[in-house]
Amino acid sequence: MRALFISNHFPHDRARSVYGVFKRMGLFIEAALGIVDELDMLFFVPFGIDTSPAAVAEMEEQARSLWGPQIHLSVCRQPRHAGATSNWEQYGAGIFSVYRQEGHQGMNSPDAVAALKRCLDRKPAWVLAHRLQAMGPLLATRRPLPPVLLDLDDVEHLAHARRVMGFPRWPGERLKLLHTPALRAAELRALRFAARSFVCSDRDRDYLRRRAGTTRVETIPNAVAMPAEPAPESTGADLLFLGAFVHRPNVQAAEHLIEDIWPLVQQQLPQARLLIAGGKPERVRHHAAPPPGVAFLGFVEDLPALYARAAVVCCPLLTGAGTRIKIIEAAAYGKAIVSTTLGAEGLQFREGAEILLRDGSAAFAQACTGLLQDPAARDALGREARAHARLQYDRTAVVAAIRAHMTQPATP
Repeated sequence: MRALFISNHFPHDRARSVYGVFKRMGLFIEAALGIVDELDMLFFVPFGIDTSPAAVAEMEEQARSLWGPQIHLSVCRQPRHAGATSNWEQYGAGIFSVYRQEGHQGMNSPDAVAALKRCLDRKPAWVLAHRLQAMGPLLATRRPLPPVLLDLDDVEHLAHARRVMGFPRWPGERLKLLHTPALRAAELRALRFAARSFVCSDRDRDYLRRRAGTTRVETIPNAVAMPAEPAPESTGADLLFLGAFVHRPNVQAAEHLIEDIWPLVQQQLPQARLLIAGGKPERVRHHAAPPPGVAFLGFVEDLPALYARAAVVCCPLLTGAGTRIKIIEAAAYGKAIVSTTLGAEGLQFREGAEILLRDGSAAFAQACTGLLQDPAARDALGREARAHARLQYDRTAVVAAIRAHMTQPATP
């Protein structure tokens, strides 16, 4: 049996493609490779990427080394988008079509549909679309399709609305709130089209079932490979925030942490240190001149050593959607966690027993300082968090659940 996987997120840097989108992608690919003889993969890559036969062969070898020898890779270069050249293109066009919105441009183009048809000629038993963008060519083709499974992951229209209203990159970006209805309509159409769709939390599942009028939406939680042992207890007073700073909500969270929360922690604990870890730290405005006690570590490959340094892990996110793998991962290592309510949205950790949820800078800082001063409380919180992560978010169990859906896809 063969299947087809479609995505516009290719892991060009294997060593650093370890953040949330790639970790979740890996769950579905691992599940698929356990039941198919061959897995065709169609990736839509940015216009500037080399798609010559030699380059594609190299990418295929990279994909096989990352995931398995059953993989056959195809790529389609997305159309050139030099950026908006008018206010209409930047703000107006996306009101009427999701395919005129950032991240979705060209995903229903003739080239995209042609690339899909070439893959369909190999007769896959089913198709797995990774995120909403991958549904573009499937919805645009007029050919009969095998069952389509969609990993929507997040509710994109909610994440979009939260970001442009709460933390726009420039004041005029709030006009992109007008894009939300078209994005929501595209999500609902995709959900009704797919044989089965997946999101990362029961909260999102229930919301989309109501909005789309379908029961074919299921929860597949984010997951991590459970370390054999928890990280050792830190003897210092280090607070850790870990995130990929290519992701705007993580930049905003780091800046909020440094500017609003960290000074309050330092007032109580002058000896404490704040560790900011993750790729592209230069996108955080304090990177060039960190405040006292703040250290930017950049991309860290040795996660066990990083978590061994941390006494408390924090997640001060103020925007976004879905569930945060950073919280699941910290719990798997047995660390005490402080998060905003939104940062832990969709996760099932119990407040006060497995995680501390605090909104507002003063309350967040007080929770962090309290844990930094109380090793017994940190140990108890981390131990309970790890036990819960083993029950709910263990990678092996989640991959098995995905595989069960793949072997019995519902009919549209």
